[in-house]
Amino acid sequence: MTDSVTSETEVLIVGSGPTGLTTAIELRRHGVDCRLIEKEDSSVETSRALAIQPRTLQAFEDMGVLDEVLEEGVRVTDATAYDDDESLFHLDMDNVRPPSPYPFIWFLPQNHTEQILGHRLNELGGEIEFDRELVGFGQWDDRVAATVRHREDGKEQTEEITANWLIGSDGAHSHVRETLGLELEGVTTEQEVLVADAKADWKLPNTEASIWFHEEGVVAVLPMPGEDLWRLFIDVTPIPQAERPDATIDVLQRLLRERTIHRNVTLQDAPWTSNFVANQRMVSRYRSGRVFLAGDSAHIHNPLGGLGMNLGIQDAYNLGWKLALVCGGDASDALLDTYEEERKPIAKTVLDKTGASGSVLVTANPLVKTIRNTALPRVLRSSRIQARILRAMTQLDDTYRGSSLAAVHVDSPLAGLLNSTVEREVRDLLEDSWRAPKAGERVLDGSCRYLNGTETSLYDEIHEQTGFVLLLFAGDGTAEVDSMVHLAEELTDFGGLELHQYVVISDDERDVSESPVVSVLVDEDGQLHSQYDAHVPTLYLVRPDDYVGFRSQPPHAASLTAYLSNRLHVGDDDREVDLR
Repeated sequence: MTDSVTSETEVLIVGSGPTGLTTAIELRRHGVDCRLIEKEDSSVETSRALAIQPRTLQAFEDMGVLDEVLEEGVRVTDATAYDDDESLFHLDMDNVRPPSPYPFIWFLPQNHTEQILGHRLNELGGEIEFDRELVGFGQWDDRVAATVRHREDGKEQTEEITANWLIGSDGAHSHVRETLGLELEGVTTEQEVLVADAKADWKLPNTEASIWFHEEGVVAVLPMPGEDLWRLFIDVTPIPQAERPDATIDVLQRLLRERTIHRNVTLQDAPWTSNFVANQRMVSRYRSGRVFLAGDSAHIHNPLGGLGMNLGIQDAYNLGWKLALVCGGDASDALLDTYEEERKPIAKTVLDKTGASGSVLVTANPLVKTIRNTALPRVLRSSRIQARILRAMTQLDDTYRGSSLAAVHVDSPLAGLLNSTVEREVRDLLEDSWRAPKAGERVLDGSCRYLNGTETSLYDEIHEQTGFVLLLFAGDGTAEVDSMVHLAEELTDFGGLELHQYVVISDDERDVSESPVVSVLVDEDGQLHSQYDAHVPTLYLVRPDDYVGFRSQPPHAASLTAYLSNRLHVGDDDREVDLR
């Protein structure tokens, strides 16, 4: 006999991988009640995804898990490609510009990452509810009703959960996606790779990825935490499909000896192995009414770039604060449409890049292999090209510049002289000339201090908050700081929005009145003013996910309030102000 109970929650999250855990953490950090259910009876015990990219490390700092993540794992800063014993090219993370506070890729097995995220969720009052399987759900204009099955005291029990929102982060075989009638659209490629964690007796650098281009298929070796433990990727695409081997320890060892300079390498153990056939697929929609898809539920791709887990975490990091604003009644649900608007193009770009790079790295085409082995090393000798490739590989060039949430106000001397189309084109050219973060780009870090001498940094201040951050740069001229402080004070309370104000000055010689709601930061060496192109008074609104939402030079309060109302759907200011 099946018992049945009923319950309610604000948000129901299905699937407790890194994407689901990040979603739950972000919602709870912003004060939203949620439940996280998982059909399995425990977390994963195998390594699976390994690479944590710099952009994700920034998110982890904000989420309060970075220190724990960096206590274990391996820091990888370089990659070298070989043809037998000849070095073809070398990639160095020091070439990334602008520099990241985390100029490395952190290698930590997914099961360890999930444990850390699970602990953080517990600290915030949440938990993973294991052995809870979603049977089905229906949605209406005002709610979602889900049926969940589990066993308790040896009896099967059904729970009817009513939620305002449901998030499917239940992986590539998502039941949530299937119930919505959505498919992962795309292709299954011919590329097949043997993947394994293995103990080997070679002496490779433990801060470097090593790649061998061989006529019978590429081999990539990545360091892992643990003594002599390595992640192996071995391309078997050139082998006829019917003859492709399984990833056994004997097969792995033989292929390593044949394709790398390590002719006598011995694999002592391979605790995890897999044959991976590359798929390049994504859904057509990320939202259907009150239901969202995130992570592998929405997109899957070639694992060679090490971006899959990161892409899902960034999905959750984008959706969490938006959903929290709507759940708190501080924004209309029109804001939630920007989740798909911003994240879907990023996923498409990743699929395109990993598909293209996978076709080059993992290829059976003799001509492509020849071009790869001869032209690629020459191209990658350019530090400029290296920087572009590294920024793409590490997600540091992911932007939301085309998003409706990215807007700018610039006072133009051409106003009224040219028609609006021409004037906007001139403004676009002006914005493109800025070296500073543009609306839709990530904020940059820099050192500063309080008036009392306490040292801090912009990231420390931004990550101290869970809401929006308003940065008012006084410029390096003669602008009155008090007027900037008063402007910030006027914007303290806007429709319930959590807004933290900072006035940044280039020196502490100017007279500054004390304010209980506005913090003054001193940019002593002018680094921040330079990075933000703020040599004249400039305003930045930073979103909770560290992206610039709005930029105004000079600060224009009416434009900011119009942005908050018309773009973020916060408050009820419907004035017409020219925003782009």
